[in-house]
Parts: sequence; C-alpha cells; structure tokens
Amino acid sequence: ENQGEILHATGLIHGSTRVVGEFSPAARGTINAAGVVNDRDDRVDVSFRRVVFALDKPGAVQTVVSPKADPTLARPAVDTVFLDDELRVTRGGDGSLFVLVRAQQGPQMLDRAARERLYAADGSRDVVS
Repeated sequence: ENQGEILHATGLIHGSTRVVGEFSPAARGTINAAGVVNDRDDRVDVSFRRVVFALDKPGAVQTVVSPKADPTLARPAVDTVFLDDELRVTRGGDGSLFVLVRAQQGPQMLDRAARERLYAADGSRDVVS
C-alpha cells in the first residue's frame, strides 16, 4: 500500500491517494516495459487492486477505481534501487523513478479486514492500466 497527500499551495484543497495491491518477487530474467532484464533479483511484480482518490477539503468526495491489467502490456513491476528504514527508491517498469519516505505520522495502512472490504465494495470503476 502506498499513500500520498494532496495539498494545494493555497491550502484550498486537501486530499489523499491510496494505492492498494499485492506484491510478489519477479522471476529472474523477466524483462520490464523499459527492456531492463531482472538479473539482480531486485524486482517486485505489482498487482494493483484498488486506487482510492479522496478530497476532504473543501468538501468530502471519494472515488475508488479498480485497475485492470492490459494483457498486451508488460506486467507492472518495480526494481529496488535503495532501501533502508526511512527511504525506499525504486525504478518503475517504464523507467520512472520513485522516491518514497516513511511517514512519521499520518493515516495507518489498511489491515487485512479493511483491505478485503475495499476489494469487495461495489461502486468502484474499472480502468485499464
């Protein structure tokens, strides 16, 4: 699960994103969308299950989407570039770089029961990713 905060520079809008999915070790030798071979066993395949977009200021609005993988495209994956207790740097399957910092406070990750409720909830929209 990855979470992000949305805050407009003027403070007029505040919200969040939450990407929920499953991760598994990628097989050695797999090739990502950028053509990079997994030869260091540092790749993780990603299966996105839900993306939640929420605004809580100026009003409360939430949208949940269900990403559906396009079988003609490479499977989403990330390669670990650097990892410690506070920082994670990964390179996406398309070559994009992600720098993630562990928040000292903020929303907690969903527990297993909350994740299952999110997966089972009606009202999410399918999108092709």
